[in-house]
Amino acid sequence: MFQHNNAQELDYNKSFPFDVIRYRDVDYYTDQQIRHLVDTVWMSLPFLNHSKKSSKKKYREMVKNYVLNLIKSYQSGYCIRISRRTNDYHYDKRYSQIYTTSAVVIKTMDSLDDSGWIDLYKGFLDRQRNRGKQTRIFPSQKFISLVENTLSTGGVSGNKKIRFIREDAKEVIQLRQKIDDNKFRLVPYKDTPKTLMMRHRLQQYNSFMRSIQALTILPLTRKELTEMTPNHAETFNNMMLNGSLVFAERRMNKGSKVKKSVPPFGREESISGGNSPTTDHSIHHQEYFCYETNTYKQYNTNNTKPITKDNNNTREKETRKNDIPITDKVAQINKQYQQHTADNSLSYDSNESIYYSIDQVLEDYPNSRKFWFRIVHTDMFRAFSDTSKGFNHHGRFYGDPVQNLPSWMRTKITMGHKVVVECDYTSIHPTMLYVMAGAVPPENIYMIDKGTDPLLRKEYKTVLLVSINHKNPDTMWNAVSAHFREEFGYKAGDERLSKKYIMGIYDRLLAHNQNIKKYMNTGVAMRLMRKDSEIVDKIMIEFISNEIPIRCIHDSFIVPAEYEADLKVLMVECVFH
Repeated sequence: MFQHNNAQELDYNKSFPFDVIRYRDVDYYTDQQIRHLVDTVWMSLPFLNHSKKSSKKKYREMVKNYVLNLIKSYQSGYCIRISRRTNDYHYDKRYSQIYTTSAVVIKTMDSLDDSGWIDLYKGFLDRQRNRGKQTRIFPSQKFISLVENTLSTGGVSGNKKIRFIREDAKEVIQLRQKIDDNKFRLVPYKDTPKTLMMRHRLQQYNSFMRSIQALTILPLTRKELTEMTPNHAETFNNMMLNGSLVFAERRMNKGSKVKKSVPPFGREESISGGNSPTTDHSIHHQEYFCYETNTYKQYNTNNTKPITKDNNNTREKETRKNDIPITDKVAQINKQYQQHTADNSLSYDSNESIYYSIDQVLEDYPNSRKFWFRIVHTDMFRAFSDTSKGFNHHGRFYGDPVQNLPSWMRTKITMGHKVVVECDYTSIHPTMLYVMAGAVPPENIYMIDKGTDPLLRKEYKTVLLVSINHKNPDTMWNAVSAHFREEFGYKAGDERLSKKYIMGIYDRLLAHNQNIKKYMNTGVAMRLMRKDSEIVDKIMIEFISNEIPIRCIHDSFIVPAEYEADLKVLMVECVFH
């Protein structure tokens, strides 16, 4: 909760971006209280309230979104960061969540500030040093008092909080134009039969993952939480803050004052996150060519179980008697209201507290050794690059929270109470180049055996992949040097950051991979991403057509362990068909 007496106590670095959010998992009374809170703030803004009828709806929707963000800020203790630059907003029906302009955002912000609902601290930009901060917004004491008085009775009581999640992307097929290394803008486009088909297939996937209620649980121990690297901890906290990662807890004894973390659903053995049947889940480049040899028949008949529908989770709906107590009727109405307003993927019996950081969880559960987090499904979208090429470049899938987790965490998750495996392609882009060149790749594309220093292999892999992605051979080594500093932590002055060292690796790789030399430093990686995104699309549609949950992390896949063999066979097939 926010507890600040002056501006000196506010932490400007603890912030989340202003975004389109919605609340969920609330009863009827809490919903009405939030609506009343929005009405109170709206009626206190005469400048906006008396605007033209055509603009009134936009302003009211914006006020509602500000109020929801402010409530989230009040609950989490994080401030809101928001841009006042006109160029950071666009008015486009295809992409805009609020369908508005920068004028509506800024005028609403200034009106809230003038009326005393927010504490506003404008940002700055130092053009000489190329540094700056966005504007910060805090809920004022006036707004905090209104929230505490409005939400003090009925649906919200005690320390229970309202859950907010980010609104899913309005457009799942996005066309982007790069502005600089870290920024891009969304480009409007006209639909074609190709974009309509891609949108239909992706909406099929999103609808299936929402409807099957495939609960994705991430169990972690106290040691794993406390020993996270700073980058992993920051990613984890951001996922908790934006609502894509939820701490799932259930008390063992209702009368006990000490909170204990126990497995949700009361099934510890089903979500233990045990080891998968095999340790190597990679599809190696030798297996790409199984169709050209007789080894594929042996591989295909290696005890593979055909993909079938899993009907174990289907249940018959229980019928209720008409003659039930009034308290049960109220509970039934609230349950139906929650299911109507909330995402189906979350409609199960659980007692979840709302936390916004790992430290808050560890502090409230000092005696717990294991913690369970639920990953909330969000709709995936495809991002295409380079407007001059239309939809022929990039096209990879984004939006799944699992993509933000490090690989060691992904191996621990369970889907629908089932242990999962992650299968990925090994050296997919260099292998695809060999296929394009009509040649068979060598046994070790990166020249380094698996038994040698793994860091050295990562260096060779980085040099090769950057050279495939980069367009200018003269500046390629600078890009590799930046990757070495960021990924491996090499410091300035290290010999491994020099041009001589990097270009030496590059020359050895070229001599070892003569068949794909012509593709180096041509920017072909964007076309390769387009090809591997089509492979991902085929595999995901095949699995959901058989009612099997699947998640993708670019060119790797997470499925229940029992379907590992089916996934590997399908991955091989999709490369050649």
